[in-house]
Amino acid sequence: MDRRSDAGAIGAMQVLPSTGAWMSLYAGHRLHLHRLADNAVAGVQLLRFLGEETGSPRHLVGAYYQGLGAVRSDGLYGDTKDYVANVLAIKSRLEAGRPPA
Repeated sequence: MDRRSDAGAIGAMQVLPSTGAWMSLYAGHRLHLHRLADNAVAGVQLLRFLGEETGSPRHLVGAYYQGLGAVRSDGLYGDTKDYVANVLAIKSRLEAGRPPA
């Protein structure tokens, strides 16, 4: 679980340390992002929160990638639109029982 993005996001769900601390409040205990289970809890808690705040799959995925504040103030950036399209295409293929790529 030592995968770290250029932005400093950690683990399978690519959670920023500050977001992990925030999601610890929702989880009711300190989340250790280098532990797979805690990383998943942080990511799922964030997705749940963003789903409630955005109201659409496109904006939920965009907010996970770009940040909720930026989505609210600027809409989806060009690179975010590409990312969202890719994520939603993979989701569609998986739901249809096909491989992701």
